[in-house]
Amino acid sequence: MGTIRSIDPATGAELAAFEEDSAAVVEHKLATAAAAVPLLSAAGWNARGAWMRTAADLLESEIESVSMLITKEMGKPIAQSRAEVTKSAYTMRFYADNAEQFLTGRTLENPGGVNASAAAHGSIPSASSLP
Repeated sequence: MGTIRSIDPATGAELAAFEEDSAAVVEHKLATAAAAVPLLSAAGWNARGAWMRTAADLLESEIESVSMLITKEMGKPIAQSRAEVTKSAYTMRFYADNAEQFLTGRTLENPGGVNASAAAHGSIPSASSLP
């Protein structure tokens, strides 16, 4: 295992250091996430959407501190960092409002026309982090 370091690209200063998780810790985290899938599914679309909107509100309420972190870690101008946080909150709300439509299995009227299909895969834990 190693250490993951967050470096300010403008100064070269170390902002933080994190120890990598062991394989056993990663497996435990994945098993915990997989065990949560049925609970999240049972909560329903409305509750999960509300949680996502609450997370977006929290992100926006911390826009200055999150934007400064992005600027320090990535070297972005602060205005671009603020825009990234705003876009992330907007995207979270978009998916909170549209997840059911996007993720419920359905048949496309003409899937051959776009060479695509849609299906629900609710048993796969996933994570996303923006910014």
